[in-house]
Amino acid sequence: MKGGLWFATLLIAVSGSALTAETSPLSREDRKLLEWFNTLGYAGNLAIDPLVRITVLEDKVVDRRDAGGPQLGFLLSEQGGRFKVLLLSLTTRSFPKSDVRMERVELADFAREVVAGNDGDSVADLESKDIFVLAHACADAGLEQLAHDMIVKARAASREPDHFQEALAYDFAFWDLFNTLTDYRLGAPRAEVRDRLKRLVNNFPHFDEGIELARDTQQTLSRMVDEDRRLAKRTSPKTALEGEARIRELIFSLRDEAGFQFSQPGSVEFLGPFSAPTSPANQLLAAGYAAVPQLIEALENTRLTRGVYYRTSPRYVVTIGECAAQILQRISGESFYLIDSRGRFNPKATKARAEAWWARHSRQLQPATGLRAR
Repeated sequence: MKGGLWFATLLIAVSGSALTAETSPLSREDRKLLEWFNTLGYAGNLAIDPLVRITVLEDKVVDRRDAGGPQLGFLLSEQGGRFKVLLLSLTTRSFPKSDVRMERVELADFAREVVAGNDGDSVADLESKDIFVLAHACADAGLEQLAHDMIVKARAASREPDHFQEALAYDFAFWDLFNTLTDYRLGAPRAEVRDRLKRLVNNFPHFDEGIELARDTQQTLSRMVDEDRRLAKRTSPKTALEGEARIRELIFSLRDEAGFQFSQPGSVEFLGPFSAPTSPANQLLAAGYAAVPQLIEALENTRLTRGVYYRTSPRYVVTIGECAAQILQRISGESFYLIDSRGRFNPKATKARAEAWWARHSRQLQPATGLRAR
């Protein structure tokens, strides 16, 4: 009797589970996509945080990503005069409350508008990946029919509907790299950027367009984070640094120079009209010939500045060596900058040319200044 009761209970449980799977609007493929997204680690339960529309006021726009109008995201917190929002691009941003207009959006109503094709007036240019993130939020909220309909909509909007997951993976990876390096350029902590790049490399090993950049940048930042930790323990000098010690410290500080890129294509400029007169790069320029020997040595320094070169997307992060080359050229009036077969800065060849110039030039300067080639 007990055995029969156990079998009947098991049969009911299995039948109920099968019935739920059969009656759920979410297909097996839908569930597979949603489970895959969960493994990426971008968000927890999106139903917990309210959907909001954020618009940065026109006179408060300092980040070009905010210049395109309203952005949708999930409000993670509001404290200390700031809104913390996970945007549909899957980057977390913090906005001063005084700089933005924020309004709450009813997820279910908005999703129905998207499915019906009536979302154009409320937020511009929802892409396939954005619709999928909203679909995931609907699934988290138990709105399974809407989640399914949104996934159908996202697939239809995809450039590769027959390879939908692969297309989503590319889009998530592309925008993750773009936003991570843009945040880095704007001053995000190196340790945070390193960890975000590590996650990207782990999540998207087949992201051929940017995996090498992400991996190389992550590895270099790991080394720099260790240096920052050691630096934090260093006792600050009681008197202002002078001479070679000051030049050495200024070169070290180039790691926080962001520079400015005026056009695409173009280059990241560290001495342009938008650079602060007191920036490390401008102070090295002002030091003139006294900075040259250490700047020449710095040409092979592979640590990173915060300058990011873009050509539609981020292509590379500028090294301290490349920044040093710009400063040297301005001091000398000579052109040292040489590139390799990939069109990238060639530190060894550049250093050889700069050393040859300095060997000639320092002999002329030595009687008056005491400077000499090393």
